[in-house]
Amino acid sequence: MPLTWREGLPAERALRSAGLSRLAEWAYFLTPAYSRVRRVARLSLQLYDGLANCGVVGRESDFGGRFILHAAALLQEVGHSREGKAHHKESFRMIRRISPPPGWTKKDLALAALVARFHRRALPRPDHKILRSYDFPIRHSVVLLAAILRFATAFRAKPYRAIRRLEIEDCSGVIVVRAEGFSDHEPLETKLSEARRLLEFTCRRSVHILAPGSRVMSPRILRVAATRVDAA
Repeated sequence: MPLTWREGLPAERALRSAGLSRLAEWAYFLTPAYSRVRRVARLSLQLYDGLANCGVVGRESDFGGRFILHAAALLQEVGHSREGKAHHKESFRMIRRISPPPGWTKKDLALAALVARFHRRALPRPDHKILRSYDFPIRHSVVLLAAILRFATAFRAKPYRAIRRLEIEDCSGVIVVRAEGFSDHEPLETKLSEARRLLEFTCRRSVHILAPGSRVMSPRILRVAATRVDAA
């Protein structure tokens, strides 16, 4: 018997998008500065898509990780609704307890909760106690997504609040992040510097943050001149 009833159902991608909208509505009522969270989510996706173009993360056809990152970015501060608690840990617990929206599973929410948990404070090491129950490929994916979110979140610091767009380039194996409104002449704020190092570790590439028009300075290669030996 043909399953004609399935023809009227939305495609998987559209269904997951609808479910993400439900999660965003939930976050909106629990997050004090939701506009700031939406900005971080936008930067996270720009960074993810740029890294995908560089072959560092899954391509566009592999959109599971992108959805999980988007959800984690939007839900990362729901724990602020519980006063007197470390909000990143409370966000982790709250996300795990909610019922999955259409197109999502409990596992999806558990992974989004893990990524949100590590957007600040403790680094997302693969051997962390709350990651040990997952296979290594999943742990690595969670750490990479958490590094992306942590990097985007670091742009909330005062010197970077005007930045609205990130563009990613692969320059001979070096990941160049061009940030509109960024100044090359100032030292990196501490959290952004730490987030960059984590991103370098997880991507196994050097990461440079530059203003849109700045040149990429490649390291000079010094060659030792051959010594001529004259016959005696």
